[in-house]
Amino acid sequence: MKNYDTLSEAINDLQVNEYPYDFNLTPECLKCASLKIEIHPEDFKVDKTYRFEGMSSTDDNSILYTISFQRRN
Repeated sequence: MKNYDTLSEAINDLQVNEYPYDFNLTPECLKCASLKIEIHPEDFKVDKTYRFEGMSSTDDNSILYTISFQRRN
């Protein structure tokens, strides 16, 4: 697994190379605006987890998850 120094570096590299879609968390599911889909926990698996710590505050911590899923027709 590749190590990244910043969250933005990780997102940029992963979108270009392996994970082109951006999903946003909602209380019930993950939504992808570009694909116009919603996926639920049973529909995807977490492939990798990247943690980033804030420089000045622990409130600045972020976690990036890469996921894989199969689209339903």
